[in-house]
Amino acid sequence: MTKTIQDISVKIRTFVYPNEEYWTNLQNMANRMAFSEQKYGPVEDAYPDKVDAIACLKERLAMYEEDGNIEWLLDVANFAVIEAMFPSHEDGHFRATDSDESPGLRER
Repeated sequence: MTKTIQDISVKIRTFVYPNEEYWTNLQNMANRMAFSEQKYGPVEDAYPDKVDAIACLKERLAMYEEDGNIEWLLDVANFAVIEAMFPSHEDGHFRATDSDESPGLRER
Protein backbone atom coordinates (compact mmCIF):
# COMPACT_ATOMS: atom_id res chain seq x y z
CA MET A 1 0.00 0.00 0.00
CA THR A 2 1.39 3.39 -1.00
CA LYS A 3 1.33 6.05 1.70
CA THR A 4 0.27 9.60 0.97
CA ILE A 5 1.54 12.66 2.80
CA GLN A 6 -1.75 12.69 4.71
CA ASP A 7 -1.11 9.12 5.88
CA ILE A 8 2.37 9.87 7.16
CA SER A 9 1.68 13.23 8.73
CA VAL A 10 1.60 13.31 12.52
CA LYS A 11 -1.26 15.07 14.27
CA ILE A 12 -0.34 17.13 17.30
CA ARG A 13 -3.24 18.34 19.40
CA THR A 14 -3.09 19.69 22.91
CA PHE A 15 -4.41 22.49 25.06
CA VAL A 16 -1.44 22.69 27.42
CA TYR A 17 0.10 25.70 25.69
CA PRO A 18 -2.60 27.81 24.03
CA ASN A 19 -0.51 29.62 21.39
CA GLU A 20 -1.84 28.21 18.11
CA GLU A 21 1.20 29.34 16.10
CA TYR A 22 3.44 27.25 18.36
CA TRP A 23 1.41 24.10 17.68
CA THR A 24 1.21 24.88 13.97
CA ASN A 25 5.00 25.03 13.83
CA LEU A 26 5.34 21.78 15.79
CA GLN A 27 2.89 20.16 13.38
CA ASN A 28 4.91 21.43 10.42
CA MET A 29 8.09 20.02 12.00
CA ALA A 30 6.42 16.65 12.54
CA ASN A 31 5.14 16.61 8.96
CA ARG A 32 8.63 17.31 7.65
CA MET A 33 10.11 14.51 9.76
CA ALA A 34 7.45 12.06 8.55
CA PHE A 35 8.06 13.01 4.92
CA SER A 36 11.84 12.78 5.37
CA GLU A 37 11.54 9.29 6.80
CA GLN A 38 9.69 8.21 3.67
CA LYS A 39 12.33 9.88 1.48
CA TYR A 40 15.55 9.01 3.35
CA GLY A 41 14.62 6.18 5.72
CA PRO A 42 14.55 5.94 9.52
CA VAL A 43 16.40 8.72 11.33
CA GLU A 44 18.21 6.23 13.56
CA ASP A 45 19.88 4.68 10.48
CA ALA A 46 21.68 7.94 9.65
CA TYR A 47 22.49 9.67 12.94
CA PRO A 48 24.98 10.27 14.38
CA ASP A 49 27.34 8.07 12.32
CA LYS A 50 26.40 8.88 8.71
CA VAL A 51 24.97 12.42 8.90
CA ASP A 52 26.14 15.40 10.96
CA ALA A 53 22.99 16.98 12.44
CA ILE A 54 24.89 19.99 13.81
CA ALA A 55 26.46 20.79 10.43
CA CYS A 56 23.04 20.45 8.77
CA LEU A 57 21.52 22.70 11.45
CA LYS A 58 24.16 25.40 10.94
CA GLU A 59 23.77 25.28 7.16
CA ARG A 60 19.97 25.72 7.38
CA LEU A 61 20.35 28.57 9.89
CA ALA A 62 22.66 30.39 7.47
CA MET A 63 20.13 29.82 4.69
CA TYR A 64 17.36 31.32 6.85
CA GLU A 65 19.55 34.32 7.67
CA GLU A 66 20.10 34.82 3.94
CA ASP A 67 16.55 34.49 2.59
CA GLY A 68 14.14 34.49 5.58
CA ASN A 69 12.42 31.23 4.59
CA ILE A 70 10.92 29.82 7.80
CA GLU A 71 11.09 26.31 6.29
CA TRP A 72 14.82 26.43 7.08
CA LEU A 73 14.08 27.25 10.73
CA LEU A 74 11.80 24.22 10.98
CA ASP A 75 14.71 22.17 9.64
CA VAL A 76 17.02 23.78 12.24
CA ALA A 77 14.61 22.77 15.00
CA ASN A 78 14.31 19.22 13.65
CA PHE A 79 18.09 18.82 13.37
CA ALA A 80 18.40 20.05 16.98
CA VAL A 81 15.86 17.41 18.06
CA ILE A 82 17.71 14.74 16.07
CA GLU A 83 20.97 15.73 17.78
CA ALA A 84 19.19 15.48 21.16
CA MET A 85 17.88 12.02 20.24
CA PHE A 86 21.21 10.75 18.85
CA PRO A 87 23.98 12.94 20.29
CA SER A 88 27.22 13.14 18.33
CA HIS A 89 28.99 14.86 21.21
CA GLU A 90 31.03 12.29 23.13
CA ASP A 91 29.64 13.65 26.43
CA GLY A 92 26.10 14.30 25.14
CA HIS A 93 23.67 14.24 28.05
CA PHE A 94 20.63 16.04 29.46
CA ARG A 95 20.80 17.96 32.72
CA ALA A 96 18.08 20.40 33.70
CA THR A 97 19.60 23.75 34.62
CA ASP A 98 18.49 26.78 36.61
CA SER A 99 18.22 30.26 35.16
CA ASP A 100 21.52 31.29 36.74
CA GLU A 101 23.29 28.86 34.37
CA SER A 102 21.41 30.02 31.28
CA PRO A 103 22.78 32.70 28.95
CA GLY A 104 19.28 34.19 29.02
CA LEU A 105 17.60 36.17 26.27
CA ARG A 106 19.41 38.76 24.18
CA GLU A 107 17.61 42.01 23.60
CA ARG A 108 17.82 43.82 20.27
